[in-house]
Amino acid sequence: MLTALLVVAALLGGPLSAGAAPSAPGTVVLGPATVLHRGAATAGNGQLGLFEDLQYLSGPALDRRLDEYQALGVRWARFQLLWANVQRWGPTSFEWGPTDELVTKLGQRGIRALAVVGTTPPWAARTPGCTRDTCAPTDPAQLAAFARTAATRYAGRIAAYELWNEPNTANFYAPAPDPVAYTRLLRATYPAIKRADAQATVVTGGLAPAITVRDASGAAQTVQPVDFVASIYAHGGRGNFDAVGWHPYCYAQNPGGSDPGSAWVQLYGSPHNVRALMVANGDAGKKIWATEFGAHTDPAGEGYLSETAQATYLGSGIDQWRTYSWAGPMILYQLRDRGTDTADRENFFGLERFDGTHKPGFAAVLSRRR
Repeated sequence: MLTALLVVAALLGGPLSAGAAPSAPGTVVLGPATVLHRGAATAGNGQLGLFEDLQYLSGPALDRRLDEYQALGVRWARFQLLWANVQRWGPTSFEWGPTDELVTKLGQRGIRALAVVGTTPPWAARTPGCTRDTCAPTDPAQLAAFARTAATRYAGRIAAYELWNEPNTANFYAPAPDPVAYTRLLRATYPAIKRADAQATVVTGGLAPAITVRDASGAAQTVQPVDFVASIYAHGGRGNFDAVGWHPYCYAQNPGGSDPGSAWVQLYGSPHNVRALMVANGDAGKKIWATEFGAHTDPAGEGYLSETAQATYLGSGIDQWRTYSWAGPMILYQLRDRGTDTADRENFFGLERFDGTHKPGFAAVLSRRR
């Protein structure tokens, strides 16, 4: 789960994506366009995908990883299209090479791309005193301009864009999550993407399981996800997204049940749930995308599941997700463990162990390919 760490590029042998500077600007020629985004906004419930920081792989390593995706039968790949990396060197400089290669190779395999647009380069307007790449931009027009440029370049190649990752947490939306400010970003970025590629789907940032927590100064550190979506609607966000992003992690519980504190139950079953909120605001026809879902197998980590229990959890989650008429794709985090150090549970969310051998969860997902 990504609420604890910035990003997971380390599992791929790359730097942390939220803070890593790219190589100097270069050019990679895009391959022929493969139009895969038709109907993405209404994609059938339960189409499966995987999320890893694929943007840090290239050449044969990327080919091998995407061949595994294809063999597993996933229909989507979620990756980060990081503004802070693409435009690290200034407002007129673009480093598209890694994304060009990734998007081209996904298209060759018939895998749809879900790109998470996020982070803020050092030269762009940020909250004063905030120095991390995960600082939120304070000028929505700057982010919208980047998103429009990307959507123009990748029209017909990137099926869907997700605006930010877990913007209800200070880990990813620094210095503090702010649904009002986020809605301003959404209202600027959505039309910018649509002007460039009217068929692209725009998903709100996948929200982390959380209760609202404030620090001693009163600044939010996390915002309860249903409350976050309610604020988007309250501040004019309706009409500026095609689907709602959600991270229904609920380990060590299994999906379903009736616990109102479960991010899974908050989708539909708690007194204050996101599906009812969408219906009340006239968005009954829009879907909820699970842009991250999974469970870790770190015996030293909170919420630990055994490898066998992880497989049961994943299978149950996929099966239940496919029964919901309002459910869009489900993106699993992640294919392979990123390490073996049990001090960090983020190392153990994979369907495969770090050495590439399969956990039982791999077979559970493979048996549900379609």
